[in-house]
Amino acid sequence: MAFATTSDLIEYVPDITEHGIGDFDEQLNKAQTDIEKMIKVRWFDQEYASNTIYRLHRVGAAWDATKLDETQWTKCCVYRALANYIFPMLSNFRPEGDAFREQIDFYREKFNEELDLEFGFGIKYDSNEDGTYAEGETHEFVQDRLIR
Repeated sequence: MAFATTSDLIEYVPDITEHGIGDFDEQLNKAQTDIEKMIKVRWFDQEYASNTIYRLHRVGAAWDATKLDETQWTKCCVYRALANYIFPMLSNFRPEGDAFREQIDFYREKFNEELDLEFGFGIKYDSNEDGTYAEGETHEFVQDRLIR
């Protein structure tokens, strides 16, 4: 289960393979791992921490990243890989800056926007493992109070 592939990456940045690297699967896998951790911490652990019985009924007892809808997270994965793994690998990090450093900032912001948007629309989590995401398996994440 992959959130994104190199071909997905090329859709967003068509010339990304012109820098001497043709395969970005490793960077996309790292980005996917990051996103899975963020979903677990921000949604699964936190949203249901106060009501364990409710969580057991709705999503199950244990976190399972394979129950996520991978297509929901493609754009997030591409943005995360670009900002945190691909463009830093290509940048020379000189004091005067370079185009890759500017793109790192741009895609980091795009990633944060997209992640918040997906959390707001609801996380698709196939809790009954039937291969479909029914209406009850889309879990909105609403934070209406400050948690410290």
